[in-house]
Amino acid sequence: NDSLDAMGFGSFLHEVLEQWGRLELKRETPSDDASRIESEFMDILDRYVRERYGEHQLPGVRLQVEIARHRLSAFAPRQAQRAMEGWRVRMVEADFGPRGFDPPLYPDQDGLYLHGKIDRVDQHDVHGYQALDYKTGAKGETPEEAHRNKNGWIDLQLPLYRVLLKSRDIEVAPDGLGYISLPPDSSRSGF
Repeated sequence: NDSLDAMGFGSFLHEVLEQWGRLELKRETPSDDASRIESEFMDILDRYVRERYGEHQLPGVRLQVEIARHRLSAFAPRQAQRAMEGWRVRMVEADFGPRGFDPPLYPDQDGLYLHGKIDRVDQHDVHGYQALDYKTGAKGETPEEAHRNKNGWIDLQLPLYRVLLKSRDIEVAPDGLGYISLPPDSSRSGF
């Protein structure tokens, strides 16, 4: 294929961030060096591209790799700042389904099993837990813009993360639900 569609591009960035998150989980202390984080992002990106597309990618794929590189570079200092603020990555791609944690029943014992995957869960000693979803769309919307209107929630993805994590005895406050945005506009990159 000579390029990635929007979903493919988002999955591509998710894969890089997932692999980096798994590295971060193994560390004694969170990485707060922006240049180190960026370098790790780029190493993972380059390895993934070689494995997936070979040594010689078509022009459309090469362009999208450079776009991904730009977005990851913009995000690295924000990730470093977050670590400096005391946040730690605690879970990456937390899967509530057949290959992960047991899915909880929702809304009660007679309800349906709730399956899902949470991109990332971070923890702070004072602020508790946050459930975060990676977003790579062009708009760089906030959760409020994407999931709520004047009548309340219109998309239950983020609120249901609270139910999933509660089944693992992890409490997430409503304001602990959010996005990690990697939009084209680097000024909107971050948490």
